Amino acid sequence: MMTSGCTKLLRSGLSLAVALGAASSVCVCAGVGMCIWQSAPAMASQYRKADVDAEIALLHSDSAQARKQAAYHLSEMGIDAKPAIPALIELLHDPIAYGEAASALGKIGPDSKAAVPDLVACLADVNLGYDRCYAATALGSIGQSPELAVPALTKMVASDDDATIRRLSAMALGDFGEQAKEAVGVLIEAVKTGDPEMRRDAARSIGSIGGTDHDIPGLVALLSDEVDVARLGAAKALTLIGGEAVSAVPKLVELLKDSSPAVREAAAAALGEIGPEAKDVVPQLKASLKLDQGMTFDQNVNEAIKKITKKARGR
Repeated sequence: MMTSGCTKLLRSGLSLAVALGAASSVCVCAGVGMCIWQSAPAMASQYRKADVDAEIALLHSDSAQARKQAAYHLSEMGIDAKPAIPALIELLHDPIAYGEAASALGKIGPDSKAAVPDLVACLADVNLGYDRCYAATALGSIGQSPELAVPALTKMVASDDDATIRRLSAMALGDFGEQAKEAVGVLIEAVKTGDPEMRRDAARSIGSIGGTDHDIPGLVALLSDEVDVARLGAAKALTLIGGEAVSAVPKLVELLKDSSPAVREAAAAALGEIGPEAKDVVPQLKASLKLDQGMTFDQNVNEAIKKITKKARGR
């Protein structure tokens, strides 16, 4: 069953059923229209050099199906397929095997840095349609050259016509962590205005990235969002921002009683990172320990109190 041009891979226990179609690639579709790479577990090299070399040779075959199949096999090899990077980059310009090539480069990971300019070009190529999802996700999996990848992905989130491309680009930005701070404003807007899946994925990325002073008002506003994951993402981002997020303190204190355990825990952690500017709420933090909200929450609160009071004494 096809979703936005990507083939669904259905996993059950230790089995993995792979369906290859005309627009297939090594892409797991989890949920409606959401495509993410299914990374293989880290393990020692299990492929012989001869196996890799044989697949590389097939990448130059006159048969489009052979090129496509070889790129797929290389994607299964993960980091072992590193010698294939130059040939896979060339294959990004192959209209038949492009998706498998992008998948393989993403599976290889950071060593595929040289592919970033070509993947950025693919992401912007509207003629590729839904298949641009492979470029978006590969850029996140590679996580290199943020000066090229982050602006390109941010542009997709802000203005692309396809909801799947926007959502996958938002997810990929989260893989860049704090290197993607320039994208937070666009991601905040996506959380406010997107569909439920977009709101979820953009919020998760915000929580991985953090933000700048400029983003704090938008993040504080998200702390009041009706969706748990939006509040959680904002609290995590404010944790990364730290002491400059003092304006968030009143709302973070409210979230110590949030209905979501994860949000409560993140709010406590954020208060700790804000530090001495949050010293006035130490009584509320201590009072929250009496509410029996779980071991992780109590640990976060105690750690927050230590950080706030230690930093305050050190002033």
